[in-house]
Amino acid sequence: MAEHGFTPGPWQFEDGVVWDTLSNNGPGIPLFRADYGTNRRWGRDVSRSEIDANARLIAASPTLLEALTRAADEIEDLRKYANNHGGMIDNERCDYARAAITLATGKDA
Repeated sequence: MAEHGFTPGPWQFEDGVVWDTLSNNGPGIPLFRADYGTNRRWGRDVSRSEIDANARLIAASPTLLEALTRAADEIEDLRKYANNHGGMIDNERCDYARAAITLATGKDA
């Protein structure tokens, strides 16, 4: 388990399953299986392509979280540098990124 409490990435989506790709013995541990059993979800029709798109987004989430964390750190560094050298960069973008990181991890970013 990683520092955030979830299986570390990268993950992959293949044949309706999101897999942990860290295993040395095959595709890894199945983390999520797309449910194609019914095309009706919460009062609306859902296509297989939408279910697959949702699964690909889930599979990409560890990589997206890492990229967002790195970007937020870079924005913070640039903001500090600019503010120390007569420029101004507001905190709005960094705060938005940190809020998304907190949403994903359940911990303050």
